[in-house]
Amino acid sequence: MHLCTDVRTYLISLLLLINGGCGLLTSKKEKSSIEKKVAIFYQHGTHKLLNKDYTSALDLLLKAEALEPNDTKIQNNIGMAYFFKHQNRLALKHFLLAINLDQTNSDARNNLASLYFHLKKYKLARKQYLIIQQDLIYKHQYRIHYNLGLIYLKQKERAKAIMSLKQALKEKSDYCAPSYILGRLANQRFQYQQAYKYFKQATMGTCYDNAAPHYQQALTLIKMKKYLPARLKLDEIIENFDDEIVRQMAITTKRNLLMETNVDPNHSSM
Repeated sequence: MHLCTDVRTYLISLLLLINGGCGLLTSKKEKSSIEKKVAIFYQHGTHKLLNKDYTSALDLLLKAEALEPNDTKIQNNIGMAYFFKHQNRLALKHFLLAINLDQTNSDARNNLASLYFHLKKYKLARKQYLIIQQDLIYKHQYRIHYNLGLIYLKQKERAKAIMSLKQALKEKSDYCAPSYILGRLANQRFQYQQAYKYFKQATMGTCYDNAAPHYQQALTLIKMKKYLPARLKLDEIIENFDDEIVRQMAITTKRNLLMETNVDPNHSSM
C-alpha cells in the first residue's frame, strides 16, 4: 500500500503517503512568529522523513504539533514517523486525528487503510479504501485498486481481486505490482500464455530491475516447454541481477533444466 516508496515485496504495496511541506499555513500573507516556527519544524521534519531519518523527523514534527495541534498534514506525517519506528498504536492514533481534522485528506486515509492491512484488519482496511474511491480527484487511485485487489485475495474473492488488479493497470499501465500478481493468478489457472504476458509486462521500463517477474517468466516458459528461451532468461538473471536469493534459484533451476533436457550442466556456462 502507499508512504512514498514501494517496498520490494509484491504482497502489499505499503507506500504510506507523505503530506508535502510546501503548502502548510500559507493562507495569510504575513505569518506570525509561531506560524513560521511551525512551518520550519514541519518542512524540516518532512524532509527528514523522506530521507528515512525517522528519529529526527519525529522530533521535529512533534515540535510542530506542540505549536499547531490541529493541522491534518502534521498529524499524518507524525503517524508515518511512528509507523516507520514500529509504533503502530501511535501511528493509528495520529492517522485518525489527521482524518478527523480533515475528512478529505485521502493520503491520511490511505495510510490508515495501509496500517489496517499491515495489522491484518482487512475489513477495516477495505472500508477505508472504498471511501477513498469516492474521491474523484485523488491522484493515487491506481494504488487503491491494487490494494483492494490484495484484500479481495485475502478474503477469497478472486473475481473481485482480478477486476481490481486489472483496473489498477488500466489507470497506470506501467505499474509493476498488479501485473506480477495477475501473472501468478494466471499461472494458478494453468493459463501460461497469459501468465507470461503479465510477467513480461511486470519487467517493462522502470520495472526491469525487479528480479522476481523475470524468474517467473523463466518458470512459465519451462511449463510451456520453451526450454531455450527459458534458459536464456535464466542466464539473464544470473548475469545481470544482484538479488542473491532469486539468482541462486535461477542457478538451481537452470541446472535442473539442463539435466532434464539431457544437457551436461558442466559444459554449459552458468
